[in-house]
Amino acid sequence: MTKKKAITIPVSHEEFEEFALAAKTDGLALGEWARKRLRGDLRPAPAVMDEAFRQLDVSDRNRDLSGKPVPPPALPPPQKLVEIGVRQPTNHVCQHFAHMVRQDGGPPMVCTSSSQHGRPCYFSSSGAQDCPLYAPRARGFSGV
Repeated sequence: MTKKKAITIPVSHEEFEEFALAAKTDGLALGEWARKRLRGDLRPAPAVMDEAFRQLDVSDRNRDLSGKPVPPPALPPPQKLVEIGVRQPTNHVCQHFAHMVRQDGGPPMVCTSSSQHGRPCYFSSSGAQDCPLYAPRARGFSGV
C-alpha cells in the first residue's frame, strides 16, 4: 500500500473562505476542488471559450466603432394631463399650478407639468420658486 503525499499551503483566513465558497459552488469538497484546481481541470472547456469569443465578435460587429458618441435615447412624448375635474381661476405665480374642482374628491391643487401628470402641488404662491418645476406665469393670466 502506498502512502499518499500531502501538500500544505498556508493561506489567510479570507483566502480560505474564498476557496471554501468556490468549492461549495462547484459542489466539491475543498480538498478535491484544490486538487482539480492544481491540475488545471477547472478551466473552461475550449468550446466554452470559443463560444464566448464568438459572442464578443458578434457584439463588436454590431457596435459602431467609428468613435462617435452614441446618441442618447429618444425621450418619450410628454403625457397629457388626465381630465380629473374642472379648472378654477387662480392667481398663483407658477404656470403649472391648477386649482381644480375634482370629480374624485382628491386634492384641489395640482401640478400640470408633463413630468408630474396631475400630482398634488404643495407649493404656495409665495414658495413656488422653491419647486424644481417652477415656471413663471404670464402677467394678467387668470389660469383658467
